[in-house]
Amino acid sequence: MRSRKCATCGKAIARDVATFPFCSPRCRAADLHRWLEGAYAIPSVETPFPSPDTPREVPES
Repeated sequence: MRSRKCATCGKAIARDVATFPFCSPRCRAADLHRWLEGAYAIPSVETPFPSPDTPREVPES
């Protein structure tokens, strides 16, 4: 069987463990905590929505 590394600590684990892809419930909980605090957020550039009072540009025909 091919072993893999824990997604949190890097320890070698077998693919058939109950906590895959983590080596233990502790590593699984640590990963969940990172998700919940926003450590894995994907950076993006937010564009502001135009105000309803802002005139729209009309394309010339």
